[in-house]
Amino acid sequence: MSHRIVRLLLPFVLLLFLSLSSPSPVVSVPPAGPPSVVSQASDYCPPLDPPPPGHTVVDVSSKADLIYQANNASSETTIRIADGTYTFADGDYIRITASNVTIRSASGNRDAVVIDGEPLNE
Repeated sequence: MSHRIVRLLLPFVLLLFLSLSSPSPVVSVPPAGPPSVVSQASDYCPPLDPPPPGHTVVDVSSKADLIYQANNASSETTIRIADGTYTFADGDYIRITASNVTIRSASGNRDAVVIDGEPLNE
């Protein structure tokens, strides 16, 4: 009977020995809760290069100027927007029909310009 107990317990003893003698794997557990850092535009895309030579550069500092310049832009135009938040309400929209038009922050800090509004569904 004692041989039978030894044979039954031997696999468990070996398993226990192996688990105690090998190093424990390192497991990294992320902290619970929401992330502490808010995503920024710079997390998703690299900074823009300066406007290409030959581009018309237009500076705007109000929503009305932005709408007018964007809707009337000709090809190869860069519109530089002053830092701030531009809130679009019902009826405000930007429709660019020309090719090769860029809208960017005048300061170069893409996180300093926010265009806030609802999408226009047609």
